[in-house]
Amino acid sequence: MSKQIKVILWAVLAVLILAGSYFAYTNLSKKYSPETQNGNNLSSGANEEASSGTTTKDVVPAPDFTVYDQDGNGVTLSSFKGKPVVVNFWASWCGYCKQEMPAFQSAYEQYGENVAFLMVNLTTSDTMEKAQQVISQNNFTFPVYFDKDGTAGRSYPTSSLPASAFIDADGNVKAMVAGAMNADRLTKYIGQIYTPTVSRGG
Repeated sequence: MSKQIKVILWAVLAVLILAGSYFAYTNLSKKYSPETQNGNNLSSGANEEASSGTTTKDVVPAPDFTVYDQDGNGVTLSSFKGKPVVVNFWASWCGYCKQEMPAFQSAYEQYGENVAFLMVNLTTSDTMEKAQQVISQNNFTFPVYFDKDGTAGRSYPTSSLPASAFIDADGNVKAMVAGAMNADRLTKYIGQIYTPTVSRGG
């Protein structure tokens, strides 16, 4: 075998090794990235055009769960029955989650007296410290809860973040939305669980 052929074969072998290493690294990175910890297969969400929502006319009771406030006190979803509820699932590493938060802050300021807002951090794939940093840096005042044991994330379709559930006063899920929302879409979905009463003078 000539020296030139040997050089060519070694070059081809080197390329194959590099290519194999690249694909192995890529697959391992996806497997062990923060978005896929704890078997939740979480992703950072989809943009506005790709986000989707499912609205139902059937009676679908909202699965109950327990989350925790910043002081460690347990709070159940069922404790809000009798009031419309917006549940938003998010994480500090999710860019689209942070992108939609100003819309949730505005909605909370507008509807907070009549609609309960639960901004649920999926803490099993995040940390309380990082989540609290996002909230404090942006001066958000909506209620934030921490899914420390993963019960909330397992109870709802959170394979893509952000995700939001809209629950009526009877405790039934009226819509489940995957992907970031702007103010208009958020208002539309809130309208499915809450209708402001108009007082009549006279």
